[in-house]
Amino acid sequence: MLSLSLTSRWVSLLYALILATTFAVSAPSSLDLTHEQLGIDLFSRQEKSDSGAGGKKYTLEELWAEVEKGSPVKYAAEQEVRKGPFTHEDIYVPKDPYSQPFLTPDYKSIKDTKVGHLKFPKGFKYGVASAAAQVEGAVKTDGRGPSIWDYVAHQYPSSIYDQSTPDIADNHYYLYEYDIARIKKMGVSTYSFSISWSRVLPLGRGEVNQKGLDFYDRFIDAIIDAGIEPVATLFHWDVPLALEYEYGSYRSERIVDDFVAYAEIAFKRWGHKVKSWVTHNEPGVFCPRYDSTLPLNATNPTQYDGHESRFRCTYHLLKAHGEAVSLYRSLKESGQVAKDGEIGIKLDNSYPLPYDSASPADVENAARAEAFNVGIWAEPIFGSGDWPKIIKEAVPSDLLISFTAKDKELIKGSADFFALDGYDIRITKSLPSPQYDSCKQNTSDPNWPICADGSKLAYSQSLKGGWTLGQQADPLAPWLYNSAGAIRWYGKKLKEMYPSKKYYLTEFGFAEPYESDKTEIHQIREDTARSQYMVDYLSEILLSIHEDNVPWAGIFAWSLLDNFEWYIGLRLRFGMQYVNFTDPSLPRTFKRSFIELRDFMNDHLEG
Repeated sequence: MLSLSLTSRWVSLLYALILATTFAVSAPSSLDLTHEQLGIDLFSRQEKSDSGAGGKKYTLEELWAEVEKGSPVKYAAEQEVRKGPFTHEDIYVPKDPYSQPFLTPDYKSIKDTKVGHLKFPKGFKYGVASAAAQVEGAVKTDGRGPSIWDYVAHQYPSSIYDQSTPDIADNHYYLYEYDIARIKKMGVSTYSFSISWSRVLPLGRGEVNQKGLDFYDRFIDAIIDAGIEPVATLFHWDVPLALEYEYGSYRSERIVDDFVAYAEIAFKRWGHKVKSWVTHNEPGVFCPRYDSTLPLNATNPTQYDGHESRFRCTYHLLKAHGEAVSLYRSLKESGQVAKDGEIGIKLDNSYPLPYDSASPADVENAARAEAFNVGIWAEPIFGSGDWPKIIKEAVPSDLLISFTAKDKELIKGSADFFALDGYDIRITKSLPSPQYDSCKQNTSDPNWPICADGSKLAYSQSLKGGWTLGQQADPLAPWLYNSAGAIRWYGKKLKEMYPSKKYYLTEFGFAEPYESDKTEIHQIREDTARSQYMVDYLSEILLSIHEDNVPWAGIFAWSLLDNFEWYIGLRLRFGMQYVNFTDPSLPRTFKRSFIELRDFMNDHLEG
């Protein structure tokens, strides 16, 4: 537990750290929180390994005992699957807002002016997205093992803004049939979800949990029975705690075989039903967490710390991805999965705009930020098969593992599509000279490796003229704003830098400002900033297809529900459906953004 004096400091700095490590801005020294600063004894129950090969093995019961030393796991009030058929009252969709007079804003008129009668191509996926750790709940039910997020939420509750946990979340584990019926009502054609690795393999490897397989059997069948296409992600940040304790998970090459063994179970079990697969979600967010951030700096049993852990994760994750894709393709050739199946990886972030386009240093820093956030993944897969030139020049050889010829052959071309979680287009500004040049050569500089100037939030949110690209999101998501106007620019950039037969916008969404402060349903339902964001982004994607010839093949809105939003817990809301977390039945309410999304897609999908 953190002391009260440390808690306020941790919470206040957490958002800046999220901004710094995730969104193309390097963290200043005051944000580089260590476990010593937080007053945490990380290794009181395990010893570091001198070899980096492993720590201690735990049984399932011991793992949950470790988690619950912080606080006991909570259970949902509803612990049986809510079964249909569901009535009109069960899935109440508000009356079309345009049926009332004087409605403002009139998004239909805005949309019609922008895109007229343009259509998405035939087969275009109209999807919504979620992640197991954020929606399922039932974390200790039916043999599931704990993930690192169960551990950190219970052991270090002050690291979560509202001290909530993933224990219950949306209770999607029991309410999935109801939730699927609700998205079917909104005309959704595709549902992108993730599989909980530790629900299938409670210890991350070894014995399979039959009840976990049975759950995903029912879950996937329910999606298909609703006439919706399933898209499955194998890993969405929820590392099995057992593997983190045993050998440091992605710090160790042992993760490659364990991930591929898990992937093989999933492919063989559901590969004829699920035709679109993603190996990893947003590795550009995940691997930097090994550098200095909870939960991954709280469970490290290896000798690898800081930057070394980060870049080992990067290398091992790409190898795990490549091996899983190779396996999937061999299963496809032998008829063990769908012949028309596809597989890839979900990347995030963008090629940022320079704060001052006339500044050579800012222009260079934008390229540097892209290399560390996107190119470090995309170049090996969609380009040369090797690290980007900027990465090889910037990262010392004792940190960056070189690809072998075999690695390059494995990883290059290991995606059938380019999947982008493209919430916004970022902005970056270099540190002032001569600090910028010094930082680039100094891995101990707290601003390394990107060496962006994080001293003012404006440097990552606005251009030199003082204007942001668009509406700011909730202050708890300081990195996010409506930057739809730059989507087409980035689409052309992607097509030029990382050619692919198709591109998916696999996540995009908006945190309505101050939504958690609202108490009346009519206020919550009218999420105008999120609605504007949806219409703007969809319009720009449509124009990108028709005017720029970028082969976008689908969109997946984040998220179908308010959910457990990692470090911000239940406080930050991205859902197009409101979830009342204070009511044990967790009632859902459609927001205007979902109606605007539905109507836009209905108007512009090919019949």
